[in-house]
Amino acid sequence: MRMSTAAELGIRGMAYLARNYRNGPVPMATICREQGLPRQYMLKIFAALGRAGYVRTSRGKGGGFVLAHPPADISILNIMEAIEGPLALNFCQSKPSRCRWDSPNCPIQPLWNELQEFTSRKLGEFRLDRVNDVKNPSA
Repeated sequence: MRMSTAAELGIRGMAYLARNYRNGPVPMATICREQGLPRQYMLKIFAALGRAGYVRTSRGKGGGFVLAHPPADISILNIMEAIEGPLALNFCQSKPSRCRWDSPNCPIQPLWNELQEFTSRKLGEFRLDRVNDVKNPSA
């Protein structure tokens, strides 16, 4: 299983905003330069995050992006779902289910349900205010 590139880059960009939360708007060029991220792709990702209500933009001199909520109120799950839609580890977990064997008698479905619940819970528990607690490997 692999997280999408868009979700991974979105998390990196949002973590950067969280680390700079009290410093005002951050230009996309700064985010991309500091994090080594592709600007055009990040603009699309941040547009999705804006539509979901997690970032705000301001234009003009001194403009850029800011978190729309305190970092403690935004989870990794929020970011991923804003970019990719509802988390579904497999076809079985999609709503509605797209599993052709979806039934109460499926021997694997309890495992998928448990993994889905665990993953959603863990991603929902990790909030952006914790990014300052995590050591930066490039520092």
